[in-house]
Amino acid sequence: MKPICIVTLIVTLIVTLYVLLSSVVAFAQLTVNTYESSKAIEADRQLLASYVSGLGRGLLWYNAAVNVKHEVRLFCPPPKLALRGDNFLDMLHRKIKDDRQKGNLSPDTPIELLLLEALQEAFPCKD
Repeated sequence: MKPICIVTLIVTLIVTLYVLLSSVVAFAQLTVNTYESSKAIEADRQLLASYVSGLGRGLLWYNAAVNVKHEVRLFCPPPKLALRGDNFLDMLHRKIKDDRQKGNLSPDTPIELLLLEALQEAFPCKD
């Protein structure tokens, strides 16, 4: 890796971790029930969007870190696909809806787990 890329990676990782950790203080673990009731409040909706975006970015950075070490990734998106906060929110909403329709959703299920499962279902690793 070029030195500038390493610096950029480190800075981005630090910012992502800061966002995740500051959000974790607010939520610790966010259940489906709490998530859905909080969506009704505008200020909470914006905070939830930031939290889910940070969560998704954290999962992407984890994947990047283990990929560099040639370890097993959690999910395998196409190399040139740029996932954004809106993508993570859409995937989470679809996962909640699908699991609810299948009868596989508890109100106490953490949304963090659901987002990870949504990413794994959308981008399975072929290895």
